[in-house]
Amino acid sequence: MKNFIKIKNGVDKDKQVELPMRLEFGEIYTIVGNTGSGKSQLIEDIASYSQGDSITRRVIGIGESIDFESAIAHLSQHMTFVADCTVKEFFETRFTCQNKNSQKYRDVIKVANMLTGEDIHDYDILTKLSG
Repeated sequence: MKNFIKIKNGVDKDKQVELPMRLEFGEIYTIVGNTGSGKSQLIEDIASYSQGDSITRRVIGIGESIDFESAIAHLSQHMTFVADCTVKEFFETRFTCQNKNSQKYRDVIKVANMLTGEDIHDYDILTKLSG
């Protein structure tokens, strides 16, 4: 069984209780949301191993007894050194690695454009996008 980080007891900026989350070790997660939706605070809560002591009151736990300091390989909003490519190139690479049709990126961009306040294009440089 994979180890995991569990996130529970959080509240959003409207003080509504959040659903608990479970993040499996060895997986890559992307946090997506509008400006001001709490993406940065979630990253901060995980990185600081919040125990209900942040503004979100999230409690970050682990699945087994491990050295939590070594559990997180990298948390960042600044990915210029990791993903300096276009949106299309990023998704084609990701889908190819997952043995999925690399052209499916168009569907992802379509859904993203329904969620975001500004359009995302396949030719946009990934690191220039807000949030």
